[in-house]
Amino acid sequence: MSAVVAERILAGERVVVLGYGASGRAAVEASREAGADVWVSEAASMSPGSAEGVRVMDGGHRPEHLDGATRVVASPGIPESAPVLTWAIRRGIPVWSELELGARLCGVPFVAVTGTNGKST
Repeated sequence: MSAVVAERILAGERVVVLGYGASGRAAVEASREAGADVWVSEAASMSPGSAEGVRVMDGGHRPEHLDGATRVVASPGIPESAPVLTWAIRRGIPVWSELELGARLCGVPFVAVTGTNGKST
């Protein structure tokens, strides 16, 4: 991913990634490459060492998981109505989707094709 990630645009930021599934792990990696201090808030319990080099707060999203955050990246499985997103918005913390994170970190021009039909073809 390093070849296309914009130069450390998240340096000095604390990014909290909500959810540590496959896409959450990718968001963690991309955010770290962009210079962020990355924390993970995960609803499920995680085994120790499952997210090496990242602070993991598991067992449910709580308001204190956002302490010190300058940005939140929400995994697709986090509903827009989730309390953790409301807490972030009320604190004035910018909330990005993983798609927005990827778009902002992409150091090259790109085109996005959206829609509900034909995505698997």
